[in-house]
Amino acid sequence: MISTKRTKKKKVLEATPERATRAAISLLAHREQTEKELLSKLIERGFSREDALEAVEFAKEKQYLSEQRYFFRFVEFYGKNKQFGRRRILQEAKRKGFSKEVIELYAKDALMQVDFDGGCFEALKKLKPAGKEKLTAALLRRGYSMQNVRYAFERYEQEIGSLEGSVEDLEEEFFDDADET
Repeated sequence: MISTKRTKKKKVLEATPERATRAAISLLAHREQTEKELLSKLIERGFSREDALEAVEFAKEKQYLSEQRYFFRFVEFYGKNKQFGRRRILQEAKRKGFSKEVIELYAKDALMQVDFDGGCFEALKKLKPAGKEKLTAALLRRGYSMQNVRYAFERYEQEIGSLEGSVEDLEEEFFDDADET
């Protein structure tokens, strides 16, 4: 028996500014993007840099692309859902491709919407029981400040129970080790 397979050849369409714009809108319909991400994805799809830039500008003009709006949502998601601290959120925003200007302009307002003390406490409750030193290091890696960590430990002790050692002893130990390196 002879098997016959049909193969479809994809039509290669001419890359035009209009097609780049449609592709940009299609990408933005699925999820928000930074300008850098959108530009990169359009270029990956075979559009020229000029056509891709034109599509990005069109999307910005029509408010389909708003780094400000996306940044506020990003900060809220990483602060509340991922339970990251201030430093880690800003680090992730840079990695994600938000422009330095957007981060500088909106970070203060966006970060004020997040309860970092409460987030740190929630993150502490989810961590596996370990010594205070390890728990502190884990929370600091998540981007929380020592002030957030201190609050979380105090609240934990009030609501749940005691952890070994005092926060002050731990703070001295942690920062003494950091000074030696």
